[in-house]
Amino acid sequence: MNTLNALTILGIVVLLLAIFVLVPPKVRVSGIPRGFTEKQWNTGEVILNYVEGPDHGVPLLLIPAQTESWQGYKLVMPELAENFHVFCVDVRGHGKSSRTPGHYSYNICGNDLHFF
Repeated sequence: MNTLNALTILGIVVLLLAIFVLVPPKVRVSGIPRGFTEKQWNTGEVILNYVEGPDHGVPLLLIPAQTESWQGYKLVMPELAENFHVFCVDVRGHGKSSRTPGHYSYNICGNDLHFF
């Protein structure tokens, strides 16, 4: 094998190793972390979907960002559940929570979370 071929192969191996080490693994959105249960709560106006972890301390409510669902917290929920009773709510119109066209505002969503 000549030097050029050996260097080419070595370069490809180094590149593949760098990609393997530097590129984070894709997180599956489907599935619920072990120890968590997906539930729904009916406020009388909207059905809020949420995921609840085991009771290991004071309640901790995780509120996903706009256009996000509870799955956005999927990676950190198990670790937080070691010391907290984790709840992660899909706000109205997001995830599996019901849609309420024309009834979206910070105050309305805040009231949902307040009653939750």
